[in-house]
Amino acid sequence: LFYERVERAETPSVMRVVFRPEAVVNGKAQLFVSESVVKKLGAQRIAPQPESSAIGNGGITYTFPVDPAKPGDVQIGMQAEAPGVEHFTLQVPGKEAVTERVVVMP
Repeated sequence: LFYERVERAETPSVMRVVFRPEAVVNGKAQLFVSESVVKKLGAQRIAPQPESSAIGNGGITYTFPVDPAKPGDVQIGMQAEAPGVEHFTLQVPGKEAVTERVVVMP
């Protein structure tokens, strides 16, 4: 997981999640992203495009087709609108959740 721990409001940033090989099941990888990434941190785009997404449990679970030999990564383009300290959670199903925070400056 790579992201800016301190951001400026209304300034674009990118969060990058790298999948490990064990995250791939049947040629797909799933990633749960908490609602705070979308609402508070202003997620605007995700690349590559997910095959599907499902809303629930306080966030969105994206499903990506991946090559098991080279799982790759996901980039989430964000732009927070307001200053504050925002907490977020990411999780690959069956693995431990990662909870972090971003400080958004004015």
